[in-house]
Amino acid sequence: MIKLYTDTEYNEKITEANNSHKKLYIHTFFEDEEKESPVYQTVKEPFEEVTVDENGNEITTTVEREVLKPVMIDVEEQITTIDENGEEVTETVTNKVQKTETITVQVEYAELLIAENGYYVCYRDNLTDGTVTSDFEANKLARLKQAKNAENTAKAKQSIENGYVVFKNAQFETNAQTVGDLTATMLIMQTGGLQTFNWLSKDDKSVELTVEDIGILGGLIADFKSDVWNEKYLFFKMLIAQAQTVEDVMGIQINYAAP
Repeated sequence: MIKLYTDTEYNEKITEANNSHKKLYIHTFFEDEEKESPVYQTVKEPFEEVTVDENGNEITTTVEREVLKPVMIDVEEQITTIDENGEEVTETVTNKVQKTETITVQVEYAELLIAENGYYVCYRDNLTDGTVTSDFEANKLARLKQAKNAENTAKAKQSIENGYVVFKNAQFETNAQTVGDLTATMLIMQTGGLQTFNWLSKDDKSVELTVEDIGILGGLIADFKSDVWNEKYLFFKMLIAQAQTVEDVMGIQINYAAP
């Protein structure tokens, strides 16, 4: 196996993979390469075989055995020498050399790849032939969609918790605590015969409210929540469901803008 990386590069990639919470894989693959290979032929040669008969006498017989021998060919070569008169003399000599032929061989290489843990199928430790784990992308897409839906729900709740509506030029929170306080105030006013109640708004204004005002305010808060859950929440949920790739899901920016 021919490594396409050094030990230093391997250690650097290990650190890079760990820092990005991924895995370092060694990807092994084969490539065809041509090389010159010596040529041999099978020939039969006589061989003396000695055995001992039942009387203890040696018996020598000649048998033929197959042996591999190099195929030799004549190769002419021009040799230039200097004669006794100092002149160049060129002559052709013939040498016996072993014949060669061009063959194709597969050479194994290894390179480094960084990917998510479990992305490649490993046949040993972190060695892989590059085969991607079956359904890896589909499973990852499903996990990301689940996480994005959870984010959508959390941001919808946060939008209501931190949201407000404007009534009588003042801001009124839309969270459950405010709704409960408004309901309790209405009951107190109704049972106590109070005509008005001074309410401190989100933006620190003292607002005089009647029972009718609280009813109107409750309707505004209900409309705000309906817009969050029935419009924005469902819109983002639809985008998540329609996403076809991991990149599609990652590209969805969930933002519940303030009113």
